[in-house]
Amino acid sequence: MKNKFNVNLDNELYMVVCNHKSGPYTMEIPLADMTKKNVMKELIEGQYDNPIAVIYFNPAEGHSGEVSEDFALDWINHIANNTVDYIDESGFEPDIRIPDFIKTHLPDYEAYVAEIMENYYA
Repeated sequence: MKNKFNVNLDNELYMVVCNHKSGPYTMEIPLADMTKKNVMKELIEGQYDNPIAVIYFNPAEGHSGEVSEDFALDWINHIANNTVDYIDESGFEPDIRIPDFIKTHLPDYEAYVAEIMENYYA
């Protein structure tokens, strides 16, 4: 669906809500950078200060929702898949920092890591 600005709004867009002492905010980013892949990449790279939620929306279809848990799962999988040499059967080594975002939206992340390790060593 095109609008009067000639922008295709029939896309899945994602934005990160961050926390600041003055209140929650979102960063200003181009629509083209609001893809799931790009937002996940930027979360992993630490481009967001104090991320607290990820919101999905599709303006043309009128869909929206919070998808923070999905992003937390993707993020913990990324950590596990990229640090496998530093993980033993008991889980992550102490020097691997688990972001607060994951701890908040995936409270059972330790059990999830154990499952990843079980599959890895199977």
